[in-house]
Amino acid sequence: MPAIVAFALCCGERALPICRIGVDDRVFGSFREDLDRSWAIGPELLADGSNVLVGAGGRILGELEDADFGSSHNAVFDAITVLGHAVWCAGESSIDERRTEAKLSAKGMLRLLQGVYSSQHGMFDGWRDHESVRRELESQMRDLRTLLGGTDASAIMIARQRAAMEGQLLVDGVVDRNWSTSLPSEDWPTLF
Repeated sequence: MPAIVAFALCCGERALPICRIGVDDRVFGSFREDLDRSWAIGPELLADGSNVLVGAGGRILGELEDADFGSSHNAVFDAITVLGHAVWCAGESSIDERRTEAKLSAKGMLRLLQGVYSSQHGMFDGWRDHESVRRELESQMRDLRTLLGGTDASAIMIARQRAAMEGQLLVDGVVDRNWSTSLPSEDWPTLF
């Protein structure tokens, strides 16, 4: 798996738990399935020449039309956007398109945090200095360092598990304003 795809999928892994706040179990299950498939198969063409993951990414983004995600609408909307671009990235065969989708995933995480900051503080001023943004930027840099060092199965699993744990911390910040900097211990049960 190319490092840029794994990077985008790590963004999707961090965003996925926020989706649970505003979507029902069926939709969340389909998101989890699409993300798991993205980690497993990469670009896979269907008989008609279309790509299963590009189609899944488009379907995920389609969930945004006329949606109401409740009290955390903007955070869930942005999380679904990140997830859609991450899955789409995994399905792209074009390097330029992968870069574009990965960039949209990474920027989407920052847009999500900017929106949460604004709703929690009533303003945008200072959002770049908030702990959640610092932590996300550190996560993205660490993912890039890890994955550019090699994308063997072990490196990918480490990056994926860490991103899943960080996603749980984001939920705490979005829901409870608890922006703890402590990751769960290494023996924390994984989600997959």
